[in-house]
Order: sequence, then structure tokens, then C-alpha cells
Amino acid sequence: MIAIDSIVGNEGELAEYFREQLEALGFECELEEVELGRPNVTGA
Repeated sequence: MIAIDSIVGNEGELAEYFREQLEALGFECELEEVELGRPNVTGA
């Protein structure tokens, strides 16, 4: 996670990383783009 560039406005790659990790653990996830390049990840 530290190696992923995630400064303000560029969090998309980190959000995708979180989504992939959560899905690998069996969670169903969604990415919701709150602002351009700034998605939120939710999982259940």
C-alpha cells in the first residue's frame, strides 16, 4: 500500500487494491466514485 501513489485526487489505484484484497477474502465489494479519481470502497 505504501508504494501506491494515493495523494489527494489520485486514490483510484489504492481503492482498486483494497477492492481486490477484500474480494480475495470473500467480500462482495463496490467502488463508488465520489469525485473524479476519488472512489470509496464498500464491502460486505
